[in-house]
Amino acid sequence: MLLQADTKQIQDKLAHYCLTDIDPPADLSRPEVVKHYRRLISNVFRTTLELAYPITEEWLNSEEWDYLLSEFMAKHKSQTPSVWKMPQEFAEFITDSDYATELNKPTLNDLIWLEWYEIEVHTMSDIDEPVDKNSDFSIDKTLSVNPYHRFLQLEYPVHKMNASEAKNKKGNYYVLIYRLIESGQVRFVELSPLHVALLQKISEKPASLNQIAPIVGSMFGLDMTKEIREHMEYFCFDCVRKNIAFISK
Repeated sequence: MLLQADTKQIQDKLAHYCLTDIDPPADLSRPEVVKHYRRLISNVFRTTLELAYPITEEWLNSEEWDYLLSEFMAKHKSQTPSVWKMPQEFAEFITDSDYATELNKPTLNDLIWLEWYEIEVHTMSDIDEPVDKNSDFSIDKTLSVNPYHRFLQLEYPVHKMNASEAKNKKGNYYVLIYRLIESGQVRFVELSPLHVALLQKISEKPASLNQIAPIVGSMFGLDMTKEIREHMEYFCFDCVRKNIAFISK
């Protein structure tokens, strides 16, 4: 049902005030209660984002965190009505608006995306995956990658140290975030570019190490020496042991 023009105008004024704390609407039957709408809406934003980003919220001082919350509420146009998706839009807003530079917090983007992907992996929908978790690994057996995972490339090692310390160690870091099938726990593993390539190839299509080793080796211009093959073999064995990859049935 379409709203009357004056009703929509009042709703827009109320929404603007609740998000910005500017120009409270006076043309309401009880204008004295408007501040409580603002408080309730603000609490929803604050609670949702503090639960999603506990490490970021603890790392920033209270003025910086409150500033990011108020900027997000006032300037971001939400694309989804789902509250649980708000943290992803918050991460996108912080990154796109480059608050890392404004606040002189170069590790902010990496930290906030690391926390978001942990949520995303944890909440991925369950799927049936035919795997044999009891099989012993061998180079001829077909591997499949744990379906609950994300790869993340970072500039700073915020996955293994405080964000303030990490700012002095800028580089290229590759992190696999994955969920254990049985317990649902989310874990982080730092990988080399070679390891990422191996897992990505298996993600594209289940395959044995014998099948993918020459392909990945050629990507890096490697001679497939005994030492390199043994390194790949141990890595795949370790992935099976840690439930990062499985033996396909």
